[in-house]
Amino acid sequence: MTEHTTHPGADIAFSGLEKDYETARPGYPAEAINHLKNLCPDPDPALVVDVGCGTGKLTRQLAAIYEGVRVNGCDVNADMVAEARAATRGEGTAWFVNAAEALPFARGEVGLLAAAQAVQWFDRPSFFREAIRVLRRSGALVLIENNRDWRSSAFLDTYEELLESNAPGYSRFYRDHDYASELAAAGFGRIVKKCVSWTREMSPGLFMTMARSSTRMQAALDARGEGVFSELAHLLHRHLTPKGA
Repeated sequence: MTEHTTHPGADIAFSGLEKDYETARPGYPAEAINHLKNLCPDPDPALVVDVGCGTGKLTRQLAAIYEGVRVNGCDVNADMVAEARAATRGEGTAWFVNAAEALPFARGEVGLLAAAQAVQWFDRPSFFREAIRVLRRSGALVLIENNRDWRSSAFLDTYEELLESNAPGYSRFYRDHDYASELAAAGFGRIVKKCVSWTREMSPGLFMTMARSSTRMQAALDARGEGVFSELAHLLHRHLTPKGA
């Protein structure tokens, strides 16, 4: 099953956004990373792959917790991989430009395969088959995402409304897939789910940079023009300026 969307594929959708992405996108909370390490303390064989790695946010975190393990990053977008390579300053991570559904690894070569903020872009049935091919039988596939908690934030709720009103075809539920059922149907065994709540403090300027790194915001800008960004600035001012200021 291939997902059909109203925006370009990741191979071109993120081109030109890599600097803003690296500057403003978050990494992943320590509690989630520690949970991952506890589930898979010693990948066997000692090869960890971050697929759909973007600018290497998770890749660098994996390299930090798996000392002495080869950690590789793969992404279909060459601009994002170039930024990832520059951000790691040649620290030993290998980088590949390739699709998630055609990984450059041999059968059973990978101990841990991770996809962060990326699996919604994949042809998931094909990707899951490819994951089973490259993973050792005792290996693990990890899917990790940062999802905005718009239910607990009036500002984030209005931000989602802004995107839904201006980005053609966008829905805040675009990552609401039953991954556990999909994994079970694909033949994966033990499936563990964990949700971690965390808070990130950001300046309005950094939030706007992060928003500009989003393909959904880019779709809104293409459809409606820079007025969308002016509306976002107004929302930030309205929600974040103290009353009486």
